[in-house]
Amino acid sequence: MSETRTRLTEDMKKAMKEGDKELLAVVRMMLNEVRNAEINDLKEPGRARTEAEVVQLLAAYQKLLQKSLAEYPPDRQVPLKAELGIVERYLPEALSGAELESFIKDYLGKTSERTFGILMKGLQGELVGRVDGKSLSETLKRVLG
Repeated sequence: MSETRTRLTEDMKKAMKEGDKELLAVVRMMLNEVRNAEINDLKEPGRARTEAEVVQLLAAYQKLLQKSLAEYPPDRQVPLKAELGIVERYLPEALSGAELESFIKDYLGKTSERTFGILMKGLQGELVGRVDGKSLSETLKRVLG
């Protein structure tokens, strides 16, 4: 079982014992996202997700919440912001612009590849949950340009 999934399971048990309904609901939702991915895997149904896959699922859930937040009126955003805050606890720390640029330069130093699409795919795999695609794309273009 992945480290993040184990942490989610432990936090769910703790939230149940402490009666923290808000945390419990969000953690259950995240665990359901992982379970659904395992169940609905057409190639290997029931296969446990790796740590990177769990982080990727949580990052997708975070992105969905952020989109919903933009669509909600300001007076109804408080619960979504709280849920988003809980989800972000389980994601790796986001990279700043300077850290991202440094990471890209290091990555480019390790490969001779200079095709944008191939580099984007490789970097996205390395930076799951730590940076959004738009920032990565813009920074990579700047570094390559």
